[in-house]
Amino acid sequence: NVELDEAADNDDDSLVRFEFVELVTRLAKRKFVTTKHCETLSEAVLMMHEEVIEPYMEDMQVYSADEFRKTCLYTEEMCLVFDKHKAKLERMFQDHTSAESNGSPVMLLNDLMEMMKDADLVSLEVNNEKLLKPNRVRKIFLTSILIVSNEQTTEKFKQLGFVDFLEALARIAQQQYL
Repeated sequence: NVELDEAADNDDDSLVRFEFVELVTRLAKRKFVTTKHCETLSEAVLMMHEEVIEPYMEDMQVYSADEFRKTCLYTEEMCLVFDKHKAKLERMFQDHTSAESNGSPVMLLNDLMEMMKDADLVSLEVNNEKLLKPNRVRKIFLTSILIVSNEQTTEKFKQLGFVDFLEALARIAQQQYL
């Protein structure tokens, strides 16, 4: 799809949910309906999911963002750690935010990346196995944001609130130290 609006909500090299669904649907049609492997588009989308998307997700170790929340984040131990360090965490968040939403500070991806660089937790070097790569930090950022109902009516899918920030820190700690 071509975006004619210069101020389009998403940049040209990103997909929002409905664009991703359209992409998968078109690919499924081309791969399975056009080649007569499936008779209907719904069968083709299901086959695309089972034969292409699921194996890729397993190979790339892509899991539900909620799985981490259920098993690691929403625990009494994690709550105690966050409560113990709440003042420091709030200060860290305040010091690394560059935007506001409804009068409250929010952290953008660049803010998180800068914080990670300041803490020497991210590296652009390919052979540095001890530090997180920028793509991993980007994934942590995106999986720490709760899903919004419509990406075209809000900017919240590009921002971490304080609670989202705490989730991102927990994910960073898991990736970096466990």
